Amino acid sequence: EKPAGITANEARIISDAADEANITYQVMFHKRTVPYVNKLKALIDEGVFGKIIRVSAEATFYRTKHYHNQAMWRSTWSGEYGGMLINQGQHVLDTIFYLFGMPVGVDANISFGKLNDFSVDDEANILYSYEGFDVALFMSTVEMVPTERIKIVGSKATAIYEAGKITLSKYPDSIEYALTSTSNDASKVEYNTCTIEAPGKTGMEYQTMLSNFASSIESGTPLICEGHDAIAAIEMCNSAYLSGYHKKEITLPCDSEEYDTFLKTMIDKERSSL
Repeated sequence: EKPAGITANEARIISDAADEANITYQVMFHKRTVPYVNKLKALIDEGVFGKIIRVSAEATFYRTKHYHNQAMWRSTWSGEYGGMLINQGQHVLDTIFYLFGMPVGVDANISFGKLNDFSVDDEANILYSYEGFDVALFMSTVEMVPTERIKIVGSKATAIYEAGKITLSKYPDSIEYALTSTSNDASKVEYNTCTIEAPGKTGMEYQTMLSNFASSIESGTPLICEGHDAIAAIEMCNSAYLSGYHKKEITLPCDSEEYDTFLKTMIDKERSSL
């Protein structure tokens, strides 16, 4: 089950131990099995977007006080070691990694207890930096209407996923057009738009992951999310926490000792406020 560990360093230790023992190790990042994620990945891998220019994503998961109070450990630094990012947000962060790879930097604005009486995060605006583009991500557990949306803008195509559909627009290379066109605007550029049905869930996610795990053990089928892959989401989480707390951009991977110090500070502050 996600996350792969409390810290990225812990996740690496677990992954290395699995490798040394030569055992099959998979983490339950089941969003990798849903149609819209795999369709977007196929479009990226096929080069449909050309050069990726920017990405924006939004994911909200409404959680009530009753949810947070279901267990003493929930939504605490001392029990869960964080809030939204280390819980619901892990699936979102893994999806970003699955589609675009590992970011090189992060600049995060994180709200700790924005609308809740706890000290963990319940809302985050995060900018992940890649070579040549950024991924702007918004996540929240305080908005009632659920949202799952992603927009990928490339030099040759733009895709918007929302509510079970991908709207894909293809056009001439925008970078080349900007450099060579004698026109002042793009109003006369022709582009084609189509809608692709691509559900955000099927109800078979867990079964697919477990069947894949069993098949890997029995016949060596490649895992959907091997343990080593799962380190990325917790690394992206740890780095975002550090960035949000210190209010500065952080280079990935973050310093593991600095993160341990941060975590201890948050736990101590939480306990002293009880």
